[in-house]
Amino acid sequence: MLLAYILSLVSDHKLAEDIAQQSFLIAYRKIGTLKDPEAFPAWLRGIARLEALAAMRRRDREFPVEPIVLQQLDEAYRHFEEQRPTETWEERFHLV
Repeated sequence: MLLAYILSLVSDHKLAEDIAQQSFLIAYRKIGTLKDPEAFPAWLRGIARLEALAAMRRRDREFPVEPIVLQQLDEAYRHFEEQRPTETWEERFHLV
């Protein structure tokens, strides 16, 4: 799910994988700051979004997505999570 989200922000698959890995590392280190476990997917996407923006800046590229589009993208993923409840990560991966 996270990789699909990142790929919707950056078109480079290798860069998206690097951003996902960095996002998971940050989330692991900061998991103690997560107050509501139900908010984990949105929290992780927020970390990934910031990492994607930073990666694009480091590459001296403009980020091609307007803030409103980012908000709509987050809402779409949140809606997907609410409408497609699954029991396991494997099921979620299959849906994506």
